[in-house]
Amino acid sequence: MGGTGKTTLAEAIFYHVLDGFQSYFFLANMRESADQGPLFQLRQKLFSTILEDENLYIKTPTIGSGFLKDRISRNKVLIICDDVSKSSQLEYLFGGNNRLSPGSRVIVTARDKKVLIRYGIDLIYKVEELDRDESVQLFCQCAFKSNHPEYQLELSEMVLSFVE
Repeated sequence: MGGTGKTTLAEAIFYHVLDGFQSYFFLANMRESADQGPLFQLRQKLFSTILEDENLYIKTPTIGSGFLKDRISRNKVLIICDDVSKSSQLEYLFGGNNRLSPGSRVIVTARDKKVLIRYGIDLIYKVEELDRDESVQLFCQCAFKSNHPEYQLELSEMVLSFVE
């Protein structure tokens, strides 16, 4: 389900743990990049960033190639793939799900659990829907950068009543 806070949770985890990794990247809104044109550009940006090589041009279809796999296996990386809609998106970006170095982590958010299962992800956390108070708090954090701004509480509750 959309709007349950999956992206917010993934982003919080990302910023909390990124210091433990040599390279990191947050791939946002992958649902919007469903076709291979934008996916190709995302893959270029991802690997250019984590390999710290802005001139990197990846011709091979996956990171299974010797050159790329060798370079990636030297870095402990953190990658967030947010709002994945098809397992083929992950396959296009990474090939198999064991291509990164030991200690690396890929966190994937998706609305459909089957997408994760099809790709071979077996550690799945289901984000529960927020209750009313939690919804107001999350909205206030995002909209006003505060947990409960008293002067905006009534407005926040009114906005949330429209989206229920």
